[in-house]
This record gives sequence, structure tokens and C-alpha cells, in this order.
Amino acid sequence: MQYQSAHWRRGVLSLYRSVLVTNRRMLNSEQRVLGDRVCKQEWHAHKGKDVTEAQAREFLRSWVEYVEVLHRGKLPPLDTTLFSNQQLQQLAELRKKIVDGGSRKPDEKFWSKD
Repeated sequence: MQYQSAHWRRGVLSLYRSVLVTNRRMLNSEQRVLGDRVCKQEWHAHKGKDVTEAQAREFLRSWVEYVEVLHRGKLPPLDTTLFSNQQLQQLAELRKKIVDGGSRKPDEKFWSKD
């Protein structure tokens, strides 16, 4: 499909909708709120930006992979060696907010379905 053609734009919109539908079907309510927020923020941040075709394809590939992972029902292990100290701290804070702010007990697996 040709980059930025009408067909391309329809495919991008279709993937965006698929992400939100997958969140609705595969995540519990707490995870869905977070998943939808991240999805919308990321897509909005990249909408209309001056990006190369390679960058756009990589962005879309990562969202296709996200949908596939949710459908498989099992998240791959997180390779934290790729994160900076600041990113690790943000990840810990995010997890704490989700665990403390929701109905889950801290010892329960974060990604389990209700």
C-alpha cells in the first residue's frame, strides 16, 4: 500500500479502531482505561507529524504487534535492560498507581483478566 494514499489512511484508521476494540474485548476495565488512554495519546501525538515512511511503518507495526499479543492472551517478558533509570522509575510509578488506584491487590498479576 502506498504511503499516505487514501488506502493507507483507511488502513491506519482501521488499525486504530482495532486497537480500541481489542482493548474493550481483551482487557479488564482498569487495563482498558489505561490502554485506551495510551493509544489515544500516542496516535494523537503522531497524527499529522512530519515522519518518514519508515517511522510510520514501524509505529503501525508496533500497534499490530500489540493487538496480536492481546489476542494471544500472554504478554512477552519485559526486557528492562533497554530502559533508562528514569523510564524504570516511571514504569514503577505507573504500576503503583494502577495497583493502588484499582481493586487489585499488589500481589496479583497486573496483566491477568478479571
